[in-house]
Amino acid sequence: MDIKYHMIDPTGNITILVETPVKIEDQPFIGKLLMTKEPICEQVGFISKGDKDCDIILRMAGGEFCGNATMSAAVFWAKESGLSDGNKIDVVVKVLGVSDHIDVLVERCGEEYFGSVTMPRPLSITTEEFFYDGHKYRYPVVNFPGISHLVVDDYLPVTMAEDAIKVWAHEKGYEGIGLMNLSRDHKQLRPLVYIPSADSLVWESSCASGTTSVGAYYAYRDRKDCHFEFEEPGGILTIDAGKDGSLKLSGKVSFMGSN
Repeated sequence: MDIKYHMIDPTGNITILVETPVKIEDQPFIGKLLMTKEPICEQVGFISKGDKDCDIILRMAGGEFCGNATMSAAVFWAKESGLSDGNKIDVVVKVLGVSDHIDVLVERCGEEYFGSVTMPRPLSITTEEFFYDGHKYRYPVVNFPGISHLVVDDYLPVTMAEDAIKVWAHEKGYEGIGLMNLSRDHKQLRPLVYIPSADSLVWESSCASGTTSVGAYYAYRDRKDCHFEFEEPGGILTIDAGKDGSLKLSGKVSFMGSN
């Protein structure tokens, strides 16, 4: 089967968008094959033409919500639509599994694009207990469709994080789980994401939904508007989280090519 796909770089979180129609039940398998073929890739999504209510439709290989992939899909559509240098366009993305369509403002600056995403609000924000190696941990959990992010103050050791995330995913029944490892000064963020259905464990270069989760949690906890510019391994993501629940994520996106 010939698969046509595009590689896009949203703040280092290299994303493959597959244009060839693939049955949902086959998407995890195809996604895993493509990630093996393109080892710099961190995730795979499947895109199709929009309908009367949206410009483009996206579904992730594991069915999770991904903000960077949503931004990537919007940039792909803007590029295909001929967005010229110095101009902006509003793109409406339908993400399967998310009830509301997502608005993305895409601006082209030379060969680069900047995206600003009106992120969906979390389904819930809770605090959960987790057990690992005989110890108990308590973390805030921000739940989005298909993925739940744990907000971790101060980095967990790498080996522990990689083992614990799998244990917690299966014990809690998460479709997808992210550990958002924050530095003590909350200026740096190291995201680790595990998707059980795709058997995908990745230290991501950036994580849009995870970044959004951190902003959403602190706005919720402190009952005030929050602004964070997190330095992540692939670059900087900005989140503006309102005490009213509004969430706006911004970052840089580059188009890498097609196969």
